[in-house]
Amino acid sequence: MDLFINMMSAICASMANTAFRLKNEALVVSQVFKELAYGIGVGFTAGVIVYAVAEAANANKFLQLALVTLAGWGGAKVIESYSERYFGDKRHKPPLDRQTGE
Repeated sequence: MDLFINMMSAICASMANTAFRLKNEALVVSQVFKELAYGIGVGFTAGVIVYAVAEAANANKFLQLALVTLAGWGGAKVIESYSERYFGDKRHKPPLDRQTGE
C-alpha cells in the first residue's frame, strides 16, 4: 500500500509540473497527450527510484513520501535541463515574429 500511495503522489506532482509547463506561452506543444504521458512516465520512474532508495535506507514514511513527491516534481526538470544542455533545445521554439514570419 505504501508503494501505491507514493507512486500516486509522484505522478500527481509530475502532472502538476506538466500543467505549469503547458501553461507557459513560450512552450509550443503539438501533442498534449504525448506531453501528459511523458509527465506520467517521468513521475513514475523518478518515484520508483526514490522509493526504492528510501525503503532500503529505512527512512521515515512521511520523509519517504515527501522525497518521492519532490522526485516526481523535479524529475522532468532534471531531464529537460540535461537534454537542453547536451542535445539542444528541441521542445521549446521561439514564437514567430509577426512582421518577418521567422
